Formats: sequence, C-alpha cells, structure tokens
Amino acid sequence: MSDWPVWSLEEANALLPQVIALTQRVVLRLQALERKWERLPFRAYDALRGAPCDDLLRADWARDVASIGAQPQAYFVVAFQSIEPETLLSWAYGEVEIGHEVSVWESVHERRPIANFDKFRIRDFDAGI
Repeated sequence: MSDWPVWSLEEANALLPQVIALTQRVVLRLQALERKWERLPFRAYDALRGAPCDDLLRADWARDVASIGAQPQAYFVVAFQSIEPETLLSWAYGEVEIGHEVSVWESVHERRPIANFDKFRIRDFDAGI
C-alpha cells in the first residue's frame, strides 16, 4: 500500500498550478546557473551542502513536489496516485494539464495519453465505482 495521497483527475489538475510554479522556478534557476557556468570546464559546487548546485536544485525540486503529495518521477515529470490503484496520472514540464497515465509498474518513459478520462473523474470515485 502506498503512502501517497489518492487524487481524482480534477484534484490533480487543481494542484497542477503549484507544481508548475515550483518547476518553472527551478528551471529558470537552472538556466541562469548554466549561463553563468557554461564556458567553464566544471560545474558550480556548493561546498556547504557537498554537491553540485544543479543537482541540489533538482533534489530540492523533488522534495518540494513530494511535500505537496505528488510523486517526482524524473526531471521534470510528476505523477499523482489516481483513484485507479494501479495507475498514476502523469504530468511533464511544458504540459498545461494532466493528460497522461502510466501504470505503477511502468517507467516514466512508458507514459501514454489517458485513454478514458471518465474513469479518473471524482464522481466515479465518490460513487465507489
């Protein structure tokens, strides 16, 4: 059993602006870091935290995404445990709404467009269907 919250499609899409804002902020910081260091033969390093700065930004992003109940899957792909126990709703950076799904045993590379949006609607979840 998963400790992740269960989301209907509507609930996950309602949380998406927060996920997008978190992601956009990190993407912009990564781009600024890259512009600053792109001509050098090494990466910016945070000596206090003991890791490259870009890795820390991505790790902080994953922690922040997880703290709101979504599952970081890859950079920058997020999953939400759906009301279907074996299916995750999936969003990737650049998408404006959740339109993909992936089975819990599949990799993020196997994301596919949602075939049946109705099975993830809250009305079905409330009815116990």
